[in-house]
Amino acid sequence: QNILTEQDIVSTLQQRANIEPRFTQLVWQRLVQHNPVFFRIYKLRLRAKEIILNYNRLVAMQIQMMKFSNIGTPSQQPGAVVGPKTIAQKVYAPGGGSHKSATPQQQQQMQVQQQQVQQQ
Repeated sequence: QNILTEQDIVSTLQQRANIEPRFTQLVWQRLVQHNPVFFRIYKLRLRAKEIILNYNRLVAMQIQMMKFSNIGTPSQQPGAVVGPKTIAQKVYAPGGGSHKSATPQQQQQMQVQQQQVQQQ
């Protein structure tokens, strides 16, 4: 089930059906007025979708950081729970302990990805 924001719906209807955004927004407002409980739940689902997408991005970042730090991925270490702070310590630690340190290019890439997640 695909849950879209009001703006996504307005844009989609304008592009696919050539429906004026003002008309779509007016209909949306009326629907909200007549079905407040439905739209309260709809907003909660939108928020849950947003949280899940952000979580998935963070998991992808963690996996990438684990690969860069040479400690493997969670599937390679059954039962191991490694938080981002632990990973960052191993990647950025001077000498990296027994693990290979990330290259400056890898560090820059991870910083860019962290900034992207923080902006969302």
